[in-house]
Amino acid sequence: HLLQSQVADRLLGRIVAKLQAIDAYDDSLLVVTANHGGTFTAGNMLRGLSQASYPEIMWTPLFIKTPGQEEARIDDLPVRSIDVLPTIADQLDADLPWKLDGRSALGPRRTEGPLRISSTGWDTEPLPPGREFHEFDGAAGFERVLRARATDAAPDDRLAFYRVGPFGRLVGTPVAALVDTSGQAVSATFDDDPDFDDVDPGAREIPWAELRGSVAIGEERRPIAVAVNGVVAGVTETSGRIDDDRTAFAVVLPPELFRRGRNDVRLWVVSGTPEAPRLTAAPVEPG
Repeated sequence: HLLQSQVADRLLGRIVAKLQAIDAYDDSLLVVTANHGGTFTAGNMLRGLSQASYPEIMWTPLFIKTPGQEEARIDDLPVRSIDVLPTIADQLDADLPWKLDGRSALGPRRTEGPLRISSTGWDTEPLPPGREFHEFDGAAGFERVLRARATDAAPDDRLAFYRVGPFGRLVGTPVAALVDTSGQAVSATFDDDPDFDDVDPGAREIPWAELRGSVAIGEERRPIAVAVNGVVAGVTETSGRIDDDRTAFAVVLPPELFRRGRNDVRLWVVSGTPEAPRLTAAPVEPG
């Protein structure tokens, strides 16, 4: 999620740079928003509403740069998705030929009161019988939004975004000191037959950095580590049982741990504790 946010930020930067290059930025109305958020609260679906997760899902950023604008300001009064189009029309002094449910953010504003939201279909807490909408405390939820942090990662740690979960600190660690030769090896497969023999770290597309496959472990939520050239490059958990004997996994790997040309990529099953982890080999068979 954080990597995708970085990509979105870079793409937005390119759009702004292009508008500036063609001398159109000052005269442009630029609006950036999102349709919903996502929760990473344990035990909740990504977009499943609950009392624990709703602040992460229901508030999204809205950035508006108006024509000729020279100064920025932050406005924390509530705006909803249905207000975006009326705000654009109001700013451009455009008459819309249909009735709108929303209102312009440039006019009288809503207050942050109770929120009524229809079911997403993935809700962690189902609606009570006879109810059509969830109800949440808008003011309390927004206070939680303002207190939240996307990550506590140190800005100078380039591998920080890949240190996911209780075993995340393994990323960047040499494998040799962690190998457990007493454990029973299990087989694994990689999806889509990734090519690690001719890697170009500077390529525009790097499909080898997102690795998917399965491992011969029937249980879900088993920690798995992927090593690149003898260094742990990613840690994930098995999820999504394929059959009684195999469970799927997926992981994003740091491109900077790959070298040009041939790379040695291996899979390991993690055991022990985060303080004393051990790695058991999971030899990869042809898919």
